[in-house]
Amino acid sequence: MNELGPDGARYHREVGDFLSSLGFTHAYFIGFYAQDYEKGFKHHQAKSFSNFKDLQQAFMSAPQKIVFMKASRSLQLERLLDIN
Repeated sequence: MNELGPDGARYHREVGDFLSSLGFTHAYFIGFYAQDYEKGFKHHQAKSFSNFKDLQQAFMSAPQKIVFMKASRSLQLERLLDIN
């Protein structure tokens, strides 16, 4: 979704809103559009991260993990989980 051009922020807010509508109440966001995801995820607990190390630390200490991952391949978020 990094290739969406001028409408990219709006589409990322829509993804955040969609997660809210699915019943997710906590979310972590990272990347260029993290703040836009968070804006769409309004009325819930969300946190944006500027780097992978901080995201990883918060993720590993989270008490429960129901995971929805959506990312550009460049972020390599599979590093958060052992998916071998």
